[in-house]
Amino acid sequence: GTSILYRLLALHPQLCWFSNLTDRYPSHPELAVFHRALELPFIGGWMQERLVARKRPSLRPSEAGRIYHDYCDFDSSRRMTADDLTPEAEKRFRHLVEGHLRAAGKPRFMNKQTANSQRIGLIDKIVPNAFYVHIIRDGRAVANSLLRVAWWGQTDVWWFDGKPEKWVEMGRDPIELCALQWQRDVREILDHKHLFAERYLEIRYEELVEDTKATVGQVLQFAGLDSGGRFMETLPESLPNMNYKWEEQLDAHQKALLEECIGDSLAALGYPT
Repeated sequence: GTSILYRLLALHPQLCWFSNLTDRYPSHPELAVFHRALELPFIGGWMQERLVARKRPSLRPSEAGRIYHDYCDFDSSRRMTADDLTPEAEKRFRHLVEGHLRAAGKPRFMNKQTANSQRIGLIDKIVPNAFYVHIIRDGRAVANSLLRVAWWGQTDVWWFDGKPEKWVEMGRDPIELCALQWQRDVREILDHKHLFAERYLEIRYEELVEDTKATVGQVLQFAGLDSGGRFMETLPESLPNMNYKWEEQLDAHQKALLEECIGDSLAALGYPT
């Protein structure tokens, strides 16, 4: 759900973001000038349509792994606090954001980076006035999705001290690790949301896909962004709900494991087991 919202908000005329281009060349934030292509006649409309349809245009918003982990030296293998923030890392991150704003000619910046759930205090120290949107989704669907994405096997699981292959070597089922990753990330955010008070908004994946325009409108109002103009017209009324996949793709043993390890968390968030 985070990728869906990120792509939709990337179309908003007040927002710029880390792209696949600037992530590839993080020392050149001026390349964000190419974001303006989204506003051009014909090609801009084509790029916008592909973003809405979740296809891969040549320029697209990125989680910016190189920027965070290589250029700014944020460690994805552990929880990071505000005390871990070095002056150099803060300077580099601020320089990148400010460079994107200038080059793209936008007043606001946004980014989706899932690893930031383990460095909430650090991010809030760098950007103390930031707004946070937390998308909650059925953990079984998230676990099933993690199990099937190409990058999961190379992920440093911050609370486990290892990668997924280490979990398998221990004789544990991979779906269990995926489920616990969802549980840990959600818990980390909920435990720290008090830091943000009115700067924190919680939405549901199910609401986003079933009533896309209304949910995005809620995000815009929360963040003080313009909800008028052509932007709202580019949004679909709804999007496919992919939550059904876990029921079709997981076997009975895997489903039982999910209920055992995250059943209480699912119930607490309103997802019946």
